[in-house]
Amino acid sequence: MIKSPPIRRSIATKMLKIVFSIYLVVAVSTTIIQMGVEYYSAKENLAKELNAYRNIFSLDLSSALWNFDREAITRISRGILEIPIIDGVIIADTRDNEVILSAGIIQDQIHAFPLDAQRYKFPILYLFQDKSIPVGTLILHSNPVLILKRLKASFTTLIINSLIKSLALFIIFLWVGRIILTRPLSILTSSMDTLNFEDMEECPPIDIKTSERNEFKLIEESFNRMVKRLISGINRRIQLQTALQRSNDQLERRIAERTRELSEKNRLLKHLSLTDPLTSAANRRHFDDTLNREYKRLDRGTTHLSLIFCDIDYFKTFNDLFGHQAGDECLKQVVRQLQAVVKRGNDCVARYGGEEFAIILPETPKQAAMELAERIRQAVEALGIPHEKPKGSPQVVTLSLGVACTDGQNGYDTALTAQADKALYQAKAKGRNRVES
Repeated sequence: MIKSPPIRRSIATKMLKIVFSIYLVVAVSTTIIQMGVEYYSAKENLAKELNAYRNIFSLDLSSALWNFDREAITRISRGILEIPIIDGVIIADTRDNEVILSAGIIQDQIHAFPLDAQRYKFPILYLFQDKSIPVGTLILHSNPVLILKRLKASFTTLIINSLIKSLALFIIFLWVGRIILTRPLSILTSSMDTLNFEDMEECPPIDIKTSERNEFKLIEESFNRMVKRLISGINRRIQLQTALQRSNDQLERRIAERTRELSEKNRLLKHLSLTDPLTSAANRRHFDDTLNREYKRLDRGTTHLSLIFCDIDYFKTFNDLFGHQAGDECLKQVVRQLQAVVKRGNDCVARYGGEEFAIILPETPKQAAMELAERIRQAVEALGIPHEKPKGSPQVVTLSLGVACTDGQNGYDTALTAQADKALYQAKAKGRNRVES
């Protein structure tokens, strides 16, 4: 249920006050006009009543004036003054407008009020030989308070009726205004206050509970359409955000996959760049990089660095006898034996060139390198790869090995490789299939 918020300065109430104020001014003006009309009507009625009394005394008064009977005039004047609504009488001569007699409150005010003042004046006619001859003027004075006394009840009723109608209309205005203006406005403002943009689906539509297509009904329909558009827009935004999030997730997954693929390819590329494509041993570049790195380690406290050069005996003859494919397969088998014997992770088995191989042995003294070289020689010979060699030599593929070792005191690189190459040359010179240092 929508609870109407408190309204401190209601526009509807202000409008009703303005309308009621206008009505009040009109009602007061109308009442004043009605009172004026009543007063004027009462004054006319008073004039008619006085004229009726004049008709009563007219015959006697005209006769008294024709005969100029002052005693009769006085007696008639006193009789006129006994009428409650008359409090002053003036009898004047028609010819010179001279006052013949005055009585009542007018008696002392003859000079203050001229005879032609706004009083009730009636001509006095005398009937002589079928002719009406004016013989005087009768002026009657009636206190205006008498008219007000007569109209007091009427005025009171008129004022009370006007006040009752005004008060009743004011209450009706307020009641009707609250129903027609304040209540719909309160419903509209309450609905706007309860509008929750975080959960638009829970916002009930406005219902000002009227079937009339008035201004508030149009506002209700417009507001409900606006809420529907907001809900549709929010739902559309949520859908777009969800789709965007899915797209971002897919893009992130694709980027991650592409990154992994690229890393794998880079790793593979690096591996290929450092690996001999035929034998999968380290290539010459990898050999040079590893040897340089181990030389630098000698400067940081490594004690020994050994190097073994290996060469397949009579390999050119092998290729000539069995073909290059057999020669390639021979190289692969020899490398697998080398890698099987040289098991340490920091050791490096590299193809130095052609049928020549090099083995880098960090932190390995000369004697250990010699023993390892001997095991390599025996392992390759044990492969039993057939070969036709000079008489007196094993008729299988064998290796000649040269070993060199340094502790970093006698120079690097060229000295070590030269010593290993020299040792290999000595092994070949002494009949091959042997280890020299």
